Amino acid sequence: MKILNKGLALTILVVVGSASAAQLSFDQNVHLSFVNAQAVNDLPNASRKAAELAPGRYQIVVVYGNSETFKNNPRPYHSVPNMMTIDVDERNIKLRLPSSYRNAQTARYHFERTPAWFAKYSDGEELELTVEQVSGTVMEYDTKIMAAYEQFKASNE
Repeated sequence: MKILNKGLALTILVVVGSASAAQLSFDQNVHLSFVNAQAVNDLPNASRKAAELAPGRYQIVVVYGNSETFKNNPRPYHSVPNMMTIDVDERNIKLRLPSSYRNAQTARYHFERTPAWFAKYSDGEELELTVEQVSGTVMEYDTKIMAAYEQFKASNE
């Protein structure tokens, strides 16, 4: 009976613990790459299209573009990684771009400058996010993302 009670307690703890987690989702053509410098593929409850996050402050890295762009467009476009800080509470959040970015040429124009990113919370609140674009080559991205995360972590301790 004790084993059953421990299992039940663990189940209740998991359910209660995940009740306060928020779902982070993304607009079409937006993909999550990193959360607090961890590759999304290495995180539980996360994929390139959504993540379940406990309340707190996170540094996330997203990229605009997808395989459909490559299939249907002889001149596809993928943005450089975009880093931003997002505050998560119990509300679900959708990370979105202005609707005009659905056009690849318009998106390219804005991503080659400074794109606008918004966090839309499940209660209707919407905040514009500050974005830092990661420059350099693909080989340099991981190093730059790790360095930026170390600064983020130090400033939030």
